[in-house]
Formats: sequence, structure tokens, C-alpha cells
Amino acid sequence: MKTEHEFNAYLSKELKKLKPAVYAQKMSDRFAVGVSDFLLFHNGRATVFETKFVRELPKRNGKVLSHAFDGKQLTYFKSISNTGNSAFGVVGVGEEKTAYVVPFYNIPESGNWTAPELKSSAAGVFFFSDVAGMAKFMSNFSGSFSQDLLWLLGGTRA
Repeated sequence: MKTEHEFNAYLSKELKKLKPAVYAQKMSDRFAVGVSDFLLFHNGRATVFETKFVRELPKRNGKVLSHAFDGKQLTYFKSISNTGNSAFGVVGVGEEKTAYVVPFYNIPESGNWTAPELKSSAAGVFFFSDVAGMAKFMSNFSGSFSQDLLWLLGGTRA
């Protein structure tokens, strides 16, 4: 994969294979700015995620994304979270064939990171070949930092 368009097409194709347990839709709204790339339903929960793609992570402390998550996307994530559902940024890295899954509350206001910051902000890292695992991982998040931390530490959510 060389572009975000190719990454999204791949994700869309792989997510369709997960029906009926997982329903995913590639979103396309020309009128509402900030709407995420994908809407996912699994186990009675809704999850949205916006994708970004880079061929490789910068070797020095440069920023990862040439097109950062913008304010309207971050506002959309917060709106989804306020309904009790989950929102993520997913950064695909072509050279590594991995996707960094970042809960919306770990995306900085600037919408961008250095490579070390991205790695520490990600709640999960998945090989491109494990789209099913990535989808199930995202759908298990609550959208609440404290509840997600409890889940990651092996507890149960309220």
C-alpha cells in the first residue's frame, strides 16, 4: 500500500469479510465536515474511526502526518464519545504493515505526533493482516478513559 486511499479500500474489503458478526461502512459525507472514514458495529456497540496513512515513520523527531487530524474531526470524535460510543484515529504505516489504533482522547490538539509520541499514544498496534482483531479491539473500548484503563488492566467496566 502506498496511499491512504489504498489503505481505506483494503480496510473496507477486509471489514466486509467479517459480516454478520461485524458490520462496517465506509462513510462518505460531502456536506458534513469532520465525519469519520468508517462506522463499525460489533456486539451492540458503535465505533467510528478516521484513518491516516504514511509510508514510513520519520527517523528523526519530525511529525508523522502530513495531513493531521483536524479540529472538526476531533470535535466529531468527542460527539460520538458523548453518546457512550468509541472513536479512534487509525494510523497505517506502509513500511511496517501496521496500524496504530489511538483512542480519540490520546490524539493531541495539534492532531499530530512524533513517531515516539504516536507509539506511546496508541492503545493497540495491529498488522494489516489482522483487521478482524483490530475491529474487535476497538469495539471493546467504552470511549471513557477511566473505563478503558480499567478494561486494559483486566478489570470489568461498570
